Amino acid sequence: MLDSQRVIFHGEEFHLSDKALFWKHQSVLLVADVHLGKAHHFQKEGLPVSSAIEDRNLDRLDALIAHWNPSKLLFLGDLFHARDNEMNARFAQWLEKNQTTRCSLISGNHDRYNGFSHPLMSILDEHLISGIRLKHEPSRDPESPEICGHIHPAVRLRGKGRSALRLPALVIKGHQMIVPAFGEFTGTHVMELSEGDQVFPVT
Repeated sequence: MLDSQRVIFHGEEFHLSDKALFWKHQSVLLVADVHLGKAHHFQKEGLPVSSAIEDRNLDRLDALIAHWNPSKLLFLGDLFHARDNEMNARFAQWLEKNQTTRCSLISGNHDRYNGFSHPLMSILDEHLISGIRLKHEPSRDPESPEICGHIHPAVRLRGKGRSALRLPALVIKGHQMIVPAFGEFTGTHVMELSEGDQVFPVT
């Protein structure tokens, strides 16, 4: 059983679960910044990074699909990290295993270096569902609601003395909802927050 946090954004109900976002009424699972193949990319540069990270990302996707049973899985960009590597073939196998869930990728800046394509996954620039724009990079000053990734948002929580904890988080700033990076091997960016912003840390 996966834990989740209920999130309301522009009148729509979402559930934040393991750094992914399930859009209840649309039966859509939103996942940002998986960065598949990053471990293999670092290995080629001579850095000792475990390949188990890659399989854990796909296993977590399997668990989310089993839990929420979405009709569609939408990647909000940077599904892949860099150029074609072993994870391209591994992800193609994963798509074929999960054919009952329609998959789409909103192309991110890293995806453009990879060039992955597969008949079971459509590639989009942006997507619009129920008046909410889905994209990879956040707009500077959006005038209409949008859901995006790219930033790898995080929040820093401070405790007694000098203790502090940095956690990935979903952040809502006005018309914009920024989804945390899903991949295990990704960095985070601590967001500057203003009055009225909403933050949902992922513990």
